[in-house]
Amino acid sequence: MSLGRNLGFLAAITVILILLVLSVLQIHWGNTLVINQAANRVGQNIHSAWLVGQDNRIDRD
Repeated sequence: MSLGRNLGFLAAITVILILLVLSVLQIHWGNTLVINQAANRVGQNIHSAWLVGQDNRIDRD
């Protein structure tokens, strides 16, 4: 194989590896974002339930 062909092959493999790594990172970051949003939503729901409970207790008193 010539030097040009070897360099082309190396460049192609490098691009494929970079794209693979970026796709894995994107999946990881996407999952992290979804989990963080879900955790924030649960926190908001707990806070809202707490406020409703406080309002109900005040109404009963």
